[in-house]
Amino acid sequence: MASWIWRDIQSSFVGQDEFGIAFQECCRLQLGDGNKLFFWSDHWIGSEPLQSRYLIIFALAWNKNGKVKEFGLKVNDSWSWNICLRRRLFDWEISQWDSLLRELSDIKTNGFSHDCLVWRGNCEGIYSAKSGYLCTNKRTKIPFDWKGLVWSGLVPPRIDFFIWQAALGRLAVRSELAKRGIGDLSNILCPFCSVKEESVPHLFLYCYSTWEIWSWFFRVWNLFWVLPCDISSLLMQWGDLKPPSVPPLLWKLIPIAIFWSTWLFRNEVLFKNTTFDKLQLLFLVRFRLASWYKAGVSDVAVSLEDVIVNPAIVGCGPLKQIPTVGARWLPPPVGFVKINTDGAVLASGSRGGIGGIAHSHSGEKILEFSKSVGAGPPVLAELLAIREGIVLASSNVICAKARLIIETDCCLAVDWIENPAECPLIFRNLVQDIIRASSPRGCIFRKIPRCCNSAADVLAKRGIG
Repeated sequence: MASWIWRDIQSSFVGQDEFGIAFQECCRLQLGDGNKLFFWSDHWIGSEPLQSRYLIIFALAWNKNGKVKEFGLKVNDSWSWNICLRRRLFDWEISQWDSLLRELSDIKTNGFSHDCLVWRGNCEGIYSAKSGYLCTNKRTKIPFDWKGLVWSGLVPPRIDFFIWQAALGRLAVRSELAKRGIGDLSNILCPFCSVKEESVPHLFLYCYSTWEIWSWFFRVWNLFWVLPCDISSLLMQWGDLKPPSVPPLLWKLIPIAIFWSTWLFRNEVLFKNTTFDKLQLLFLVRFRLASWYKAGVSDVAVSLEDVIVNPAIVGCGPLKQIPTVGARWLPPPVGFVKINTDGAVLASGSRGGIGGIAHSHSGEKILEFSKSVGAGPPVLAELLAIREGIVLASSNVICAKARLIIETDCCLAVDWIENPAECPLIFRNLVQDIIRASSPRGCIFRKIPRCCNSAADVLAKRGIG
């Protein structure tokens, strides 16, 4: 096993790529007893091998592959150089010979130590992973692609400007404000964890709450990665991490959605005393990501909600839509009433509507509703529609005598009702209202394809007005 490990290490040292050259510049050969260093070909003296600088002398030398120790001897405990040539030098060759001897005059072998490689990356002369990274990184640092990574035009200009500030580390976080003597200098802790100092890398990368957001996306695509030390490094490396199945636009938007949502939520916590809820933050990130992606790509067949639930669904190639061949609405069994509900929101999110319709086991319509609910995300309208359907059913004579089946095409709503602990805090009260209203009735909640919910969809869109 050692052979291939050292082979990789050796290839890094002798390689002529950008890293190899930078690594070699951080090393130098140090003469000891002269048993290992080649006199003519190694970089043991000067910036180039002797054979490159003294071409005439090298051509005349008898020993072209000898070690340093073979080119001298000790006389009265003093080292004396002895370079044997094949012939006497011509007058015009003597100047090069004199130059070589002058360069060698101050160099002597040391019988008490071996020839070795000395690291120039720190004052100790001993290699460490940290000094190796710092030394080579200075020489191989790739220029930051501001246009491709920040000023991409994928999001509104103010968000591009925010990402630019974040990449430079120039955001007004508590630690930066404290350096300027602004704000409460006694409290510079992160508003999410209240444990570590709020710096740009901590807030967006290393705080456990935001780290869990990154981890959620890594789990979606089964990725394993260590977050880098700062935002600019993350943006530079992010593109190389993209799985083949993920659309480039979606992948580019993920860090932007995380950074922007985290910053807005941080400000809500600090300036509006909003209670921090990591599930709510995760939902906001997923909602923004899905909204931006749907706005940027018009031919994606999956719904906004499907992208929120599972972003990986947009990378399924031509099978972007769940097959619904043969799917149709069916009446409920005897003794049940089925209520189909739906919510609809304008693309701007400025106005929404809800709708629903109830049927008996015979398919007879029992009730319907359609109303406006104001601004908000689509999932809010979906939850309001479910609650409205249950409330109206409780006051209907026919519905009061039967068990209820609530059908919706919103997967998130059903998941949160069945697992309220997974619901973001912002929607938790509404979900608890639905659970309290439905528990005495023994309601059954079902997620159905959109094509089976067309009647409720029409009523919801009518409610927008």
